[in-house]
Amino acid sequence: HGEFNPAYLDEVRTVWVFYLLGLVPYCLTQILVAQHLVLKKTYILLSVAFVMNVGNILLNLYFMRIMGLPGLSFATSLVQAGALALLVLSSGRLNREALYGRI
Repeated sequence: HGEFNPAYLDEVRTVWVFYLLGLVPYCLTQILVAQHLVLKKTYILLSVAFVMNVGNILLNLYFMRIMGLPGLSFATSLVQAGALALLVLSSGRLNREALYGRI
């Protein structure tokens, strides 16, 4: 009881690598979340969170069927990268508004 089965080592390695792919987007997302909080643009964060949740559910279902358990970590990393892209776009818009006024 409590022993790790070495047969699962390859699957655990794959899951770890897929989660690792999402680590950089996650860290960068946290910076942009702080920017949106400071600017009191929480409605953007709510929208991104909604898209992330829906995307995570849909991609989990899709990649779980194709890849099995590693598909869950791959889907999570993809959704995190998508959230980063949305926040980068939103941040660019917020920065332009701050510099040039409402566009």
